[in-house]
Amino acid sequence: MNALTRSHNFSLTFEQMCNFAAITKTQDADETLRQLIQLCLVILPDEKFESASQIMEAMALFDLQFSEQQVQAGLNRLIAQGRILQPTDTYFTVPDSDRTQLQTRIREVKALEERVRQEWLEEISNRFPILETDQAWKALQGHLASVFRNHGIQAIALLDPSIFTPPEQVENLSSLLNEALEGLFLPEQRATAYDAISSFLATIGEHAERAKYITQLGDGVFTYFSLTVEPEVARHFHKKLSQLTLFFDTNFLFQICNFYGTGPQKEASYELLRIVQRHKFPFKLRYHQVTRQEMRSTIDHYGAILRSGQSRSIPTSIELVFHELNARTGIDVDTFLKPYEHFDVFLTDKNILIHRMQAQRRSEHTPLQQEYRRFLEVRGKFKGEESLKHDITLLEAVHQLRSKAKSSLEAGALLVTLDMSLYRFDWEMSRMQGRRACVVLPDHFMQVLRPFVPSDSDFDRSFAATFALPEFRAMESKLSQAQQQLFSYLTSYEFIPEETAASLLTNGLLMERLHKVENDEELQKDVESAMVYENAALLEEKAVLEKLLERAEAERAAKEKQLEQEKIEAEQMKTRAEQAEQLLRQQAKELASVKKQVGRQGSGESKQQKIQVDQALELAAREKHAREEAEKRAEQETSLRQKTEQRAHIYATVASIMFSIILIAVFELLISLIPGVWLTRYRNRYGLQAAVDSLLLFITVGFFHPHRRSWFWGVRALALLGTILQLL
Repeated sequence: MNALTRSHNFSLTFEQMCNFAAITKTQDADETLRQLIQLCLVILPDEKFESASQIMEAMALFDLQFSEQQVQAGLNRLIAQGRILQPTDTYFTVPDSDRTQLQTRIREVKALEERVRQEWLEEISNRFPILETDQAWKALQGHLASVFRNHGIQAIALLDPSIFTPPEQVENLSSLLNEALEGLFLPEQRATAYDAISSFLATIGEHAERAKYITQLGDGVFTYFSLTVEPEVARHFHKKLSQLTLFFDTNFLFQICNFYGTGPQKEASYELLRIVQRHKFPFKLRYHQVTRQEMRSTIDHYGAILRSGQSRSIPTSIELVFHELNARTGIDVDTFLKPYEHFDVFLTDKNILIHRMQAQRRSEHTPLQQEYRRFLEVRGKFKGEESLKHDITLLEAVHQLRSKAKSSLEAGALLVTLDMSLYRFDWEMSRMQGRRACVVLPDHFMQVLRPFVPSDSDFDRSFAATFALPEFRAMESKLSQAQQQLFSYLTSYEFIPEETAASLLTNGLLMERLHKVENDEELQKDVESAMVYENAALLEEKAVLEKLLERAEAERAAKEKQLEQEKIEAEQMKTRAEQAEQLLRQQAKELASVKKQVGRQGSGESKQQKIQVDQALELAAREKHAREEAEKRAEQETSLRQKTEQRAHIYATVASIMFSIILIAVFELLISLIPGVWLTRYRNRYGLQAAVDSLLLFITVGFFHPHRRSWFWGVRALALLGTILQLL
């Protein structure tokens, strides 16, 4: 512990950098975040937490901000470890043993602080009666906050009177104390207040509980600095970073070009690019020439699909965006794709430039490409030859640049991708070949960069308001390990120029964090689980689509059969009409022959022959009139039937929709008005309600449409499946 105060050859800034590096190396921020999630559930028992967003809002109590994605990842890990439970139809809870242990710890911390406070205030009320005790305690806490804010976990040694403190450190502590007294005491009271607080600090070694209280404040500092970094320290880390080339994969570039839809991947991509550019990291942002080729091929591929006018069974986000714009504005495919075809201009504006290097012969990639294909096949995935070639070419290029790094403290180059399969493949192959992995996911790389990104909040205010909270100090801390690590840093760099030491510390921290991400078994399990879940979701989606396609094929076959039958009937009617026409022509010919014969015979024909001719003419006229009347009635009946069917279809549609609305309204009123219905406490109640509403809708519509009943009730089966899945 004495060694922590003998580093007078280092500046305060460098000591702060060592403090943060020691804490970061001792405990990962994600573990502290998980403890904080548990703490929120314990200290807010009346809150019914059922989502990451609710917990994220609760963390405002500690003046700390985290993204919903970070909180959700922490929740997932806690649930997997059994440190948070979520029984069916209930909310998040902490296991009883963990809850009891944390509650006991909080009570002990609060009780210790109250005893120390009462003892000291009673002491100074006798020795320094002119001081207002509450103001004195506030000044003491403000001074301790300043000391810990400036010196981190090293402050414990500086405040210990039994440990030698260099004169320059004593002067610094005295200056901090004077600053703490300003604004709280009148000028004539400050000397007395200075003596009172100095007496507290001077007798820490004589009061075991005061020493324990200071150590607990150190726990709070450890916890706070494991979650966030002081802006000045981050800037100094940033200045000492070595150059690094970041290669972006096709999927990452399409996300920032808005070629794909919204989602966590797009948010992570945008956030990483924002951090790198806003804080001016010494990183070169590049994309490989084979990536440019793949992007152009992808755009041409989607252009051909859109121009064909054929919608796929599962439209991609870019197809959905086009159809939405087309419906709203009438935009054509070429105009829509024009901005994407010039993606290189867009990327250049963001300072993402193309990286050109000599292309390797394809044969050099063949063994690794085959290995990659087998890796994907085992996991039920498939990529075309061109995609495989692109991934392996890019992977090898980045590995080649990384191997050319000038020192062991330089990463050289990294590949940022959203493709978990490529990430996992590189991780496994690198371990087998004994080389450093070069592929990172955007959210993982943001964790690596955390020590180099200043806090966006008012750091001084946030630190003073949070680190001394009893609940915050009650969290598990590895303070002693961090102090040992700090001692190691200060000892190791004692005889090295500070500029060199700062560079070694900074780049060593970056490499350690990269190595930790690469070799975090839990993290790799999460990635593998995500891949398995993705495969399962795709298989389930495929099965559903196959059923829908079968149903669509059956309906198409039925319609074709109906059209064929109608065609046959039309042919039959045409044949009958031709026969009737032929009969009429034959009768007309016979009549003409009869008339001709009558003309030849003249008036001398018998009366009987005239009668026969008249009868034949009258019969032909009646047949013609009857045929015309039959055709007219047939047309009228066809028109009337069509109108009747149309009205019946409209009535059935209106009736089915109204009846569906009534059933859904009754269902929703019942679950909202009847107290104690289990559905109101179910964690996925909105999804379940929607599934039941869909079930009622398709049952009713199918009932009123017999000719389409099989289709509607088939979709009802999907709604029923959704209802069952919501219950699981």
